[in-house]
Amino acid sequence: MFQALADAAHRGENVALGIITGVKGSSPQKLGAKALFYPDRKIKGTLGGGCLEAEAQRLALQSLRDGKPQTFELVLDHDFGWDDGLICGGKVLGVILPNAQQLGEKFWSELAARSETKSFFTPHDF
Repeated sequence: MFQALADAAHRGENVALGIITGVKGSSPQKLGAKALFYPDRKIKGTLGGGCLEAEAQRLALQSLRDGKPQTFELVLDHDFGWDDGLICGGKVLGVILPNAQQLGEKFWSELAARSETKSFFTPHDF
């Protein structure tokens, strides 16, 4: 995700970063899930799919137009997700940060390098 932000910064492409900042109960994604929302409606990553993703995308496109960050709180219940089968019963909180690429290619590239998974193991004889 961070490398995609670095790439957007390099290209001068506007993108909104969505982050799940809180989860209560059952939800399709966990705390810290991220997605990038592009003006052409492309999405990279996911905040949970279905109605949740559609609402996050709507807010992200609005944020890209007006340049203002937004928070959201969605209850994933019968009323919210019936059409898509998204009835987790939990609550999801999140934030949309428009034009996140403006922090710069170097910033996002450094975060991408730090977030690469590194695995270490020690063989044990038990």
